[in-house]
Amino acid sequence: MIGLQQLKQSIETSITTVDAETAQKLNQLGLLGDSAIRQIHGVIDDVSNKVTVNEVKLFTDIFTVMSTVNSELDKKGYLAYVGINSTLANLATILHGIPFVDIPTFMYATYPLRLSPHASDRTVLFYGYFPDVDDAHPATVKYAAAGLPVQIAPLKRYIGGSLVIQVEPQYLREEQFIEFSILIPEKWWHFFHKTRTFNARVYVEKLNALSIKIDTFQENPNLWASLPSASEHHERADSSRTSNVGSASAQQLFSTLINNSTDYVASTATFTAMPNRVEAVDSPCWCNCNGSSASLRSWDANTVDWQLLAPTCGPQVCTRGGHLIPETQVCGGGGTHADIYLKPSFRVKRQNQPSDVLLNSQSIMMKRRDVWQGQALPVQWDNISLVGVFTDGDETHTCHTKVSKQVPKGTCELLDGAVENNVLIIQTR
Repeated sequence: MIGLQQLKQSIETSITTVDAETAQKLNQLGLLGDSAIRQIHGVIDDVSNKVTVNEVKLFTDIFTVMSTVNSELDKKGYLAYVGINSTLANLATILHGIPFVDIPTFMYATYPLRLSPHASDRTVLFYGYFPDVDDAHPATVKYAAAGLPVQIAPLKRYIGGSLVIQVEPQYLREEQFIEFSILIPEKWWHFFHKTRTFNARVYVEKLNALSIKIDTFQENPNLWASLPSASEHHERADSSRTSNVGSASAQQLFSTLINNSTDYVASTATFTAMPNRVEAVDSPCWCNCNGSSASLRSWDANTVDWQLLAPTCGPQVCTRGGHLIPETQVCGGGGTHADIYLKPSFRVKRQNQPSDVLLNSQSIMMKRRDVWQGQALPVQWDNISLVGVFTDGDETHTCHTKVSKQVPKGTCELLDGAVENNVLIIQTR
């Protein structure tokens, strides 16, 4: 049951990596696995209740599930099927060790499903239940590939109830299937045997199956504009508002001083310079009253702050010395005023401009589990787009990732990209 659960999990994991038609077929295989698991649960309950169990039917049904899965996997050389096939082969090894199970001859796993055209280990194993294969009645295999003659070879016993063969190297032709006919002797009547034939295939994978497009971008030099204000922003303090301590954002002043949303994106505006002038006046009276003051307190890229103070004097008589006869002033009082004039320059994005422009582009071909290292990147690079396309036979997968100066690593299903010491490195899966 654990083996079947692992098989079902492998199928479910692969469903998300294939096209819709293949996913539907895998879903049907998963339902078969569910049915077998439920059947085993029922057997466990029957044993607990001392109900007689038909073991032959149980294991025949399990092997039928496995044979059906194997048959589907043999039809195509999909990379997505490799994990399912490995689980299927493991399950076959487990079941071969169960004693006293009298079931018909079955073949339910071929391993591996794919071979590299440069593989040094060309071993192909066929897992199954072959009770009548022995030294006197050996199994044989016929195999062929497009444009090559049929080879006939004996099959040797191997671990886990499997039969094994070493494929001749000339049959490892890229993007081609090696077609196998496995001839299994089967006892028919007393000492007589007949031959049962199972068919299987192994895909010889494309060596450089990954095409990777590398687009290097720099920030668009026309993206940002530098704009000085044509007019001034005016702030005042006087008798109606004796204290004016305030601030304004770059976006606020851009909207009032430039006010051009057709050509620029106001929300991106920042200050680059803050020319200003101030005006202040003395007190209208000699004594007991201060004059006005105006100052630019601070500014940065986003905000400007100011402080304006304009005190008001009441009527009074003021006397001051410094002369032989002190001077006397009858002051009627009054208000003061203070002004500040701001004429900032802005940095702001232009409307309808791409954020970056293509610096250079190239495409490379890579193997699976391969590493590629490029040349030193140009100084002005800002980000790199990586589009990987895996194409092998009628199987295609595409993924996209991005690396930038701010985030120098990116990953997707087919590859990892990273910039190290200003050099792009790509590693495929």
